Amino acid sequence: MAQDILITLPCSTPNGGGSLVDLILADLDGTGKRYELTTTFPSTGTFPSAPARLAEGTPVESRKTGMQLLTPEGGVVVDANSTLLQNLFTLPASLAGFPIVGCVIAHMVIRNATISLSTVSVAAGWNASGNNTFATATHTELTGPTLATVILATTGQTIGLASGSFGIKNSIAQGVAANFTVDVFGYIF
Repeated sequence: MAQDILITLPCSTPNGGGSLVDLILADLDGTGKRYELTTTFPSTGTFPSAPARLAEGTPVESRKTGMQLLTPEGGVVVDANSTLLQNLFTLPASLAGFPIVGCVIAHMVIRNATISLSTVSVAAGWNASGNNTFATATHTELTGPTLATVILATTGQTIGLASGSFGIKNSIAQGVAANFTVDVFGYIF
């Protein structure tokens, strides 16, 4: 079976507006046919105010929008005092009628800590240990709800597959009741 190939071309129109063209070349149905999809935004340069988002197992309205918020809008509240794997989102098998091949995570935002995160050690990923996309680390810089940390994904990360679950796991618990909110951003192809 052929693998999807996505080429995204940002363009500029003569009056300064913008457009975005996605070319998808794929053998979607096993017949060897090639498909092309083009998405164009208004020439005024206004782009959608919010990209398509993945909610827990719910297909979004568009398959290709560049980087996306993958966790539900508003983020996922994580228990900092638990060492169990906590699910952040599940990648659906298809979006807008197109099968999903995989997902690459770009970065994760940790924010809204209910207390100073002085002890908890956090990792995230597609595996049962929750550590094949973000390496285990302590984020002592998060001393309260008005601070946030943006963490870039590990190089050489595992690609998430269709219907796969992406989770976060604390290898060391905070030791007292505490929560923080997580937003995950990435690309679906």
